[in-house]
Amino acid sequence: MEIAGAGPAPVGLVNVADDGSLNIPKDIDALGWWVGSKPMGADEGTTLIAGHVDSATAGLGYFAKLTELEKGDPITVVDGLGEKWTFEVSETKQSVKSALPDDVFDTKGARKLVLITCGGEFDEVKRSYVDNYIVYATPA
Repeated sequence: MEIAGAGPAPVGLVNVADDGSLNIPKDIDALGWWVGSKPMGADEGTTLIAGHVDSATAGLGYFAKLTELEKGDPITVVDGLGEKWTFEVSETKQSVKSALPDDVFDTKGARKLVLITCGGEFDEVKRSYVDNYIVYATPA
């Protein structure tokens, strides 16, 4: 996957944990493709990719600048066969981690790419962010 100006990032499959969160890769430079997502060539539904914003020990993650994306910015995803798929940012939002919008897991609605990382305030006690930052993109 490649976001304009950020270069490529490796993407691996991830599943949902028992608590409903995504098991994203430990490597802050790698991204996790939810196994329930639609493949790139699908006519409908969501492809969900999640990654780290940062780490106290490893520094900035691949999605550190996700909040800088604006409507119309390009995103390129290269699938396992090497085919490139181009999307355009259509919307961004912040959501409490415990209340992710249902549409990020939508496998039947309009075709879209959803990128998710941590955001909002940092909870010093729990050592994690309280929100998720979400980028929606549609095929270009």
